[in-house]
Amino acid sequence: MKTPETIEINGERYFRVKDFAALTSRTSQSVYQLIRVGNTRRKLKCKKISGIPYVPYKELTDFPFVRPGANNDREEYHYDTEGNII
Repeated sequence: MKTPETIEINGERYFRVKDFAALTSRTSQSVYQLIRVGNTRRKLKCKKISGIPYVPYKELTDFPFVRPGANNDREEYHYDTEGNII
């Protein structure tokens, strides 16, 4: 899968929400939900510039995604820099 375009701001790379959503096979709305509410582990970090949220590139590999379900001991997974689940 081709890595979506990133934006460099003050020497750091960021994704637009729609690009982060496409790379992680989610909708933009679910990414906004992860930013606002988070999952059972933590909230997705973002930086707002002129009211527009940008997701830091490092969140792609660092954010602890969890599998859906009612079990409190849900399996945690991450993505690599190519957008593959590891």
